[in-house]
Amino acid sequence: MMIRLALETKAHHAAADADRLALLEDGTPERYRTFLKSVYAFESRYESALVRAPDLDPRIIRARSKAHHLRDDLYALGVHEDDLAALMQPAIPVFQSEAEAIGWVYVVERNTLLHGLLRRALWRSMPAVIDRAGSYLGAYGNAPGSHYRDLGADIDGAARRAIPSQIVEAANAAFACQHLWFSHAQREAARKLAS
Repeated sequence: MMIRLALETKAHHAAADADRLALLEDGTPERYRTFLKSVYAFESRYESALVRAPDLDPRIIRARSKAHHLRDDLYALGVHEDDLAALMQPAIPVFQSEAEAIGWVYVVERNTLLHGLLRRALWRSMPAVIDRAGSYLGAYGNAPGSHYRDLGADIDGAARRAIPSQIVEAANAAFACQHLWFSHAQREAARKLAS
C-alpha cells in the first residue's frame, strides 16, 4: 500500500518537500520560529482531528503525535501560549473513516523523512537554537525510516479493513490541504515582514 500511495500521490511530493526545504533558504532563528508556528498550527489541528476519527487505532495516534514537541520548541524560542492560541487555524476536515484518517497520517508522516536533513543543516548555522528547540525535527532520532516502515504496516492493516482507493483519495486531499496551508502561511509571514 505504501508503494501505491507513493505512486498515486507523486504529483504532490515536490511541492510538499519544497514547503519544508524552504526553511533552508533562510535558516535564521526568526525564520525557524515562523516555520514551527506554521507547522504547529497545521499539525495540532490535524492531531485533534485524528483523535476523533472513527475506528483509528489509538496506538497509531500516540506513536505519531508530535504537536507537543512543536509546542515545547516554540516555548523554548520565546513563543507564549497566547501567541499559539492566536495562530490562524487551517481547515482540517473531520475524518469520517479510518481510511480518510490514515491517508492523512501518510502525508504528515512522509514529512518526517526530511527532518534529519533539516535538523543537521540548521544545526550547522544555529547550533544553540537547535540544541534547545529541535525536538520536533529530532522526534524520531536517527531512525525515521523504522517509524516509516511501521507506518507501512499500519496502512496495510487499514487497507485490509477499508477500500484502498479511499486511503489514496484522502492522501491526495491531505497533500493539497497541507500545501495550501503552507503557501498561505508563507504569504502571511512575508506580509508581516514587509509591514
